[in-house]
Amino acid sequence: MTPRALFFGLTPISLSISLALKCSAEGFESWGYDPQSQKARQAEKAGQLSRAVRRPDKVLSHAELVFLAIPSQDLEPYLEMLAQKSVAGTVIFDLTPSKGYARALAQKILPPECHFVGLLPALNPATLQQDGLPHSEPSPHLFNKGLLGIIPAPSTPSEVMDLSLRLCEMLGAAPFFLQAEEADSAQAAIEGLPALISDALLHATMASPTWHEVQRLAGHTWLAAVSLGTQTPEALADLIDRNRPHFKARLQQVQDQLARWMQFLERGSRREIAQHLEESAGALQAWLADRALGDWAQAGRPSQPLPRRGLFGTLRRPKADE
Repeated sequence: MTPRALFFGLTPISLSISLALKCSAEGFESWGYDPQSQKARQAEKAGQLSRAVRRPDKVLSHAELVFLAIPSQDLEPYLEMLAQKSVAGTVIFDLTPSKGYARALAQKILPPECHFVGLLPALNPATLQQDGLPHSEPSPHLFNKGLLGIIPAPSTPSEVMDLSLRLCEMLGAAPFFLQAEEADSAQAAIEGLPALISDALLHATMASPTWHEVQRLAGHTWLAAVSLGTQTPEALADLIDRNRPHFKARLQQVQDQLARWMQFLERGSRREIAQHLEESAGALQAWLADRALGDWAQAGRPSQPLPRRGLFGTLRRPKADE
């Protein structure tokens, strides 16, 4: 019998998973539902879904896998539907942004025979070299040579863990395991914080008395810096609201770096400023190289750290035990 996966919420991420499952050796049928019904019809017409679903509650009992790619604030009614209509042994993969909130809600609503596993994908490193939004179009190769964070509950059965690892193989991604708290902290750093800083830069620039003239000259550099990224304002607000402690900690780190820049502007020489910017550019290129390699264990480190030094002193590399 052909296995089936049911997708709630049709995004480039979820549709890319759908395509990868359809192309896998298991040959999944992928069914999809979205509150905007035209999305499902368009995805079916494009071959990204095997079937567009209008009444997911009527077909839940036929799906072995369920993927939730919906806003966190909409999660509760979907979990209630799953609790009532899904069959024992259904595996639910969570793609919503706030993992701690989703985990707590799932534990409250779902019966023990439904298995809830969080997913946090890191996309194919080739997408980082593309212009525009990196995952604006669904592709079965979107996760190839990327990473797939797996966030299981402590009581997750071994067969569900094996299925999660098999999902990584079907997507072409390497697995790594983390806790919901770690995932939320990572989301705050790599998704929410850039958008928050972009918003601050947007308002700081537009509030300037010279904006009336400056806006005529603003171009690609400014536009890229003030973009809120791939998430909607509502989704970003929800991510920030549910992870305030993480954002406060990250913002403090940003404030520390801005204070360092204020010191550069007050007392730093041109050479010292240039040296600092060269270090930053080098660290970014080292991270891109590691990301392209995709083998963090072989790299032997999470990424190349920035050299540590006093504000105007000589460079000091971190010691091995630091």
